[in-house]
Amino acid sequence: MKNIPHRLNTRRLKFIILCMLGVYAFTVTARAQNVLNNTVTLTLRDIPLREALDSIGKVAGVKFAYGQDIRNLSRRISLRCVGERLEAVLDKVLAGNQLSYKLVNRMVVIKNAPAPEARALVSAGPAPGTIKGLIRDETGTPLPGATVFIKGTSKGVVTDPAGAFELKQVDRGAVLNVSYTGYAPQSIPLDENSPPVLNIVLSQRSKTALDEVVVVGYG
Repeated sequence: MKNIPHRLNTRRLKFIILCMLGVYAFTVTARAQNVLNNTVTLTLRDIPLREALDSIGKVAGVKFAYGQDIRNLSRRISLRCVGERLEAVLDKVLAGNQLSYKLVNRMVVIKNAPAPEARALVSAGPAPGTIKGLIRDETGTPLPGATVFIKGTSKGVVTDPAGAFELKQVDRGAVLNVSYTGYAPQSIPLDENSPPVLNIVLSQRSKTALDEVVVVGYG
């Protein structure tokens, strides 16, 4: 029974210490966050980003820290701020240079920002779309019955009486193979800059080429 008061005092002491640590952590965080509320008024013209950060730090009363691997520190910038919060100034200066920051106590640590746009281009190519087109000869006459196939697949269509066709769910990196009896075939690569409607002109085969086709077909 004599040890009970001692145990109670120990528990009370631990509780007090934890409360003090919590208050201290909150105070440090609040002070660090308040740094971002410091106002900045200055004008910078065509100077390296590294020098701009030094000038901003002197005006705002903060220190910047960054490693040798930080990109774009030599890029020249211009900036004009009148009574702007440090947080807004940093967002303006760093975001455009692929940089970010975090607060460590009252110090602003500069970091390289990830490049989400580049990752998006790698992970997701152009979305499949609908390809339309008109197939004519050199005189502008429509070629009904011409075949249009996606290279490497069995997916294809035949042109209608107006020489028109439509293919759905076509990748922009695909290649269209176009053919018509008596005319030279064409291979048409597609990309992001391809027009929504393709105007395809087929040229008639020469008599020599036609003869060669006959020989190959029946020889």
